[in-house]
This record gives sequence, C-alpha cells and structure tokens, in this order.
Amino acid sequence: MATAMRVFVAVELPDDVKRHIGQSVESLGSTPGLSVVKPHRMHVTLAFLGDVTQQTVANVTTRLGRAANRTAPFELTTDQIGRFGSRVLYLSLTGDTDQLRRLSDRTVAAAARAGIDMGADKFRPHITLARARSKLDVRELVAATESPKPRSWNVTSFTLIRSHLGADPRYESLAVFPLPTTTLHA
Repeated sequence: MATAMRVFVAVELPDDVKRHIGQSVESLGSTPGLSVVKPHRMHVTLAFLGDVTQQTVANVTTRLGRAANRTAPFELTTDQIGRFGSRVLYLSLTGDTDQLRRLSDRTVAAAARAGIDMGADKFRPHITLARARSKLDVRELVAATESPKPRSWNVTSFTLIRSHLGADPRYESLAVFPLPTTTLHA
C-alpha cells in the first residue's frame, strides 16, 4: 500500500511579515492553554488536501501549475484579530481578497480533478495565530489583544506543502507555483 502524506496548498508570507505578526502577538504565548503558531509556520491556507499518496501529489502538482498560470500576482494586507468559534484566533486579510478567493477556488478544483475529495469547506481568508488546547475560550483574548499594524505584500506564488505532524510540527515545501505577470484565461 502506498504511503500517504498530509498536504495543503498555501500562500506563504514574506519573512518580514511573519516576524512582524509574531512580535505583535508574542504576549499570547504566556496564555495558559493557548498554542500560538510560530512565525515560521504562518501562512494563508488555500486548500487542505488531507492525506494523499505520492501519485496523487504528482497529479495535483501538474494541475496546480495550470491554476497558477491563470492567476496574476495580487496584493494582500494583514488586518484585524478575530476568532473562529471559541477556540481559534486569526488575523484577517484585506486587499485583493477576491483574487485570493479565485486562487483558492482554482486550487480546490485542481485537487478535485486529481481525485481528492475536497468536501464543502468554505474558504475564509486568514492567518491562524493560535488555537486553544483546553477549555480556554478565546473570545476575551480577541478584545484584549491589539491587532498588529497592517502589513502588505505582493502574492507572486503559492506552495504545495507537506505537513509532518508531531510535538513540533514541520512543513516541507513540495512545489512552488509562481504566478505569471501575464496569465492564460480559464
């Protein structure tokens, strides 16, 4: 049986944006029961593909390349701290979020054409900052935590990433897809 790997597609943040966000929310690290995302792991998830085989990764890689060719570079800006339910803190995004949504739709379609069951998750543009590990409710943290000053960057690529789970998870870049300055139309 083929070995499965856990993969997702994401827009990676420039190092200076990661550092800025990390420094801005550093105080969250002292909150008992809260697992703060380390800056080097911060990204914008376009599509979570789950556990897939090497053959499926090869197939989806080809299809993601086609999706990249239909997407022009665009700009995003960090915005406000918010929450999903009572367990996840995130940083919202502004800028060309319509283009970001189209890119997410294209990555989901590419994965589906590669035979991956993508379900019906709704894409919400954000950067995850922290997750509650226990019965901690993050609602009070949203009000008590100042949002970082906005930072903008140009999205010029996206990445297929393998996630190695464990006590200190690590990410491995499997393929980077540059966005062309002139695009092919779908």
